[in-house]
Amino acid sequence: MYGWLRDGKIDPYINRVFPLADAGQALTTMQNKEIRGKVLLKA
Repeated sequence: MYGWLRDGKIDPYINRVFPLADAGQALTTMQNKEIRGKVLLKA
């Protein structure tokens, strides 16, 4: 998949970015279906 991403064959939609410290909130947000697209955890 990384190759497809690198080559521009896929373009994932990132809906929200959470700091790694807020991983629990990110999970809750996904479970409550408040997100369309991907969630990114950033260190």
